[in-house]
Amino acid sequence: MYQTKFLSSFVEPDAIDEWCQVWGEQLAGITPDQIKYALGRMQKEMVWPPNAVEFWQLCKAGKGPEPFPQLEPPKPLSDVGQAAMAKIREMLKQKPPSKAWAYRILERQKDGECLASIAVKWAQEVVDADLGRKAGSTSASKDEPTAAAAAHA
Repeated sequence: MYQTKFLSSFVEPDAIDEWCQVWGEQLAGITPDQIKYALGRMQKEMVWPPNAVEFWQLCKAGKGPEPFPQLEPPKPLSDVGQAAMAKIREMLKQKPPSKAWAYRILERQKDGECLASIAVKWAQEVVDADLGRKAGSTSASKDEPTAAAAAHA
């Protein structure tokens, strides 16, 4: 729109860099819609390009961002809804992780399957902790907890 008038004001390249810096700082926080509004008004109303403050004022006169619509507060849950929420909350409660995987790995090793040594080591540590033994003791099977519990009784 104002190419000739703009370029005649900024003969030196440093002047354009300074202009960019000033305008960038001035327009911080201005939305694309506000800039579009200001450019539309400039085409209709201005012979000379505005300075940074004038352009900022044009932008601010434009429509700002739309506020979020206010939602109605939720209605109270019916008895069925409350029962469903209670069931969901119960399902979301954390349960202690199963240690069955460790017993299965040791059982597979006992059956002669070749497994990664780190998997066997971790499985043995979990089983030992589950049975209250010191780490590195002999392998356990999934039946051992019952036998260990019977021995303590």
